[in-house]
Amino acid sequence: MDKKLKIGLHIHSWLSADTSWTREQFIDLYKQAGFDILAICDHNEVAAAQELAKINLFRIVIGEEISTKEGEIIGLFLKSKIPAGLSMAETI
Repeated sequence: MDKKLKIGLHIHSWLSADTSWTREQFIDLYKQAGFDILAICDHNEVAAAQELAKINLFRIVIGEEISTKEGEIIGLFLKSKIPAGLSMAETI
């Protein structure tokens, strides 16, 4: 029987202004909810995703919700932070 994975594809951590969780609350919530993979996509930031990837509690996709001149774009499987404020084409 195939195992179904529980995946969060656009998760904001304690570093995003639109969340009120502490680091510990964030970890407890997603552990209790049974997530297998989290794509952490903070606003213009990858530090929390990189931190969580190192402690190996979940499989982490390092992402970022990047502000561009034309709007926001989600980057996934990133190695480093993408600068905010570029054009959409430059960001991609």
